[in-house]
This record gives sequence, C-alpha cells and structure tokens, in this order.
Amino acid sequence: MMASASPNPAVAEAPKVKLLIDGQFVDSTTEHWIDVVNPATQDVLSRLPLTTKAEFAAAVSSAEAAFPRWRSTPVPTRVRVMFKFQELIRANMVGWGPGGAGDGGRGVWRGG
Repeated sequence: MMASASPNPAVAEAPKVKLLIDGQFVDSTTEHWIDVVNPATQDVLSRLPLTTKAEFAAAVSSAEAAFPRWRSTPVPTRVRVMFKFQELIRANMVGWGPGGAGDGGRGVWRGG
C-alpha cells in the first residue's frame, strides 16, 4: 500500500523507517511509502520508504565499497559478527507481536 499522505491519523503517526547508508541512518526523501500493517489489528506499525534512485545508488555504492573488507575478514570474525547481529535482533524483538503477527508473519492464533 503506497501513500504520500493518508487521511488516517494513525498512519501519519507511524514511525518512518530510516535508511542505513554508509553506516549512518538517514531519513528518506521519497514521497512514496509502504505501510507495515498488523494483520490482527490493522494498526499501521511503521512506514517503509520506497527509496529514490539517488538513495538506492548511494546504498549500493556503499555496499560495494564495504564488500572487499568483509570478504577479507577471517571466517571466525564473521561468525562472531553474525552471532552479535542475532543477539541484537533477539534483544530488540519486544513489541513485534506474538509469533510475528505484528509484521504479517504468523497469525496470533498460532502463537510463538
């Protein structure tokens, strides 16, 4: 569901997800957003940007520049980084809804 403006005040108040470009979180300048809707309640949880061409190009350029360093990182170090990433995801899952219902995953009735 794309919208540049919504008559629903709940949509206007939903947090807009920032872009991660070159290690920095930045606001998108797009006029087009996708609403992330909780299927159990129809509440808009957040809004995802449909990036501009310039934002997309900047993200790809940053990723391409970072790849050689990641490629040369020893496997044990990569493993530690990925486990830390997993730990951060698990630590910040509060509010994601039972069983992923909050973001269109499993329904509430299925539980965790």
